[in-house]
Amino acid sequence: MKRRESKSLEIKENLNLSQDAKALYAKTMAGFANHEGGYILFGVRNSPHELIGMSNNNFESLDPAQFQQFLSNHFAPAIDWVHHQHVVGELRFGLIYVFPARVKPIVCQRQGRGDLRDGDIYYRYQGETKRIASAELHQLIQERVDTEKRSWQEFLKTAATITPATSVVLDTLTGKGATDGRRFIVDERLIEKLKFIQEGRFADDGELALRVIGDVDVARPEAIVVEHEVARDQAIDYPFLTRDVVRVVNEAVGAGKLTTNDVSAVLKRNFNVLARADWFYRNPVLNSSPQYSRAYIEWIISQIRRDAEFLSAQRQIWREALAAQRQG
Repeated sequence: MKRRESKSLEIKENLNLSQDAKALYAKTMAGFANHEGGYILFGVRNSPHELIGMSNNNFESLDPAQFQQFLSNHFAPAIDWVHHQHVVGELRFGLIYVFPARVKPIVCQRQGRGDLRDGDIYYRYQGETKRIASAELHQLIQERVDTEKRSWQEFLKTAATITPATSVVLDTLTGKGATDGRRFIVDERLIEKLKFIQEGRFADDGELALRVIGDVDVARPEAIVVEHEVARDQAIDYPFLTRDVVRVVNEAVGAGKLTTNDVSAVLKRNFNVLARADWFYRNPVLNSSPQYSRAYIEWIISQIRRDAEFLSAQRQIWREALAAQRQG
């Protein structure tokens, strides 16, 4: 193997599931995310680099949900990543790809194993991950400032097209709205579906509840004449997270056929899912997790039922595209 460890590549012989090893992987992944993304490749002997394949089954045993929980416990914002196993002849190789963070920097928020320290920011340099230097930190801060500036420019451009007399500014973080003395009116048919709680208190059963600060009027349907449709949350039409897509599809076509990687990488790339507004949604402001529509799930189910080799073929296309991208 001619390729050496670099700003975008880390090489390991086997995946280790110990807490110390997870801390090391997490540090590397945070460094990749704060830079331009990168790969951790398992199955390669270091010094000299030799393709030997993985000698244990830890990569197959890796639980993405548990590992994501480990990452989220130690770093914020969340690290976005995918993993996949490749078989070449009789050799098995594991690959973890880390996406560049949309909101930088990703910061260590908890003292952990190894040298993870609360408040540290890790960055990927040539062949190593270490605490960020001042020059790179200044660059990340400037990128963040530029992003916020562009967001404000877009917000003000949109605000300039709205009539102040018919608009209300609502802070979705605090739940407070600048209403100029006006009140929010809620249809009584909706009241039964909502749980109002006092500020600082949670619903008894732990379920999500609506927190309202201010006065709420309950109105009968016949008492209101609706002149304008109230803007609705787009996420309502996309209720399925990645794990939900996997669960629902496998319930319909057979357990184990669709994987998390199929949804988050293979199909997403092969069919340009991010560009399909009827399939995919991600809040650009909150940097929330990807969400999918019922139409997307039904499409996947129909493809699998129509062609039993659909997923296998798409995985091969994805692997070939990934290989071509690395060579390029």
